[in-house]
Amino acid sequence: AKGVREASLEFELGDTVEKLEGPAAALTHYQAALRLDPKLPVAHGALGRALAGLQRPAEAIPHLEAAARAGIDKSLWLALA
Repeated sequence: AKGVREASLEFELGDTVEKLEGPAAALTHYQAALRLDPKLPVAHGALGRALAGLQRPAEAIPHLEAAARAGIDKSLWLALA
């Protein structure tokens, strides 16, 4: 499960970068995590939130929906609303 482990590392890196530099800087890491593991719900949620924060709702919605359906964070439903 090397790809899954690397996906988790990309997600964690994105999360850290987002906290330090903002959502725009984290996008490439979240996208890389999803290329490595397209089903990683936390990466979908983070990418969706970052895109929403950048006023890109059309791109954010599919990621927020994927993460919300996975049940990882109930606040994702609020973000979708």
